[in-house]
Amino acid sequence: MWRDPRGEDKFVHAKALDICEMGLRIQIPEALPQQTYLAISSSKLGLVGHASVRHCARARGSQYTVGVEFTAGLRWSPKELPS
Repeated sequence: MWRDPRGEDKFVHAKALDICEMGLRIQIPEALPQQTYLAISSSKLGLVGHASVRHCARARGSQYTVGVEFTAGLRWSPKELPS
């Protein structure tokens, strides 16, 4: 979720492409300006928090690849796999 320039909340389901401790690369159907703040929630990845857009590039078709950096102390670490 993020706020567009008119102040309206925007929601989208994103596809996670890459993830590391400090950020995430996602694919969405809309371009986002750099420094846009996002609220992120993914039970699959174990993430709930905020991030900032660092880059955005057109991908295939009408999709965009967006790189975000986690903010406010949010960090990701892989879940331990059972032995």
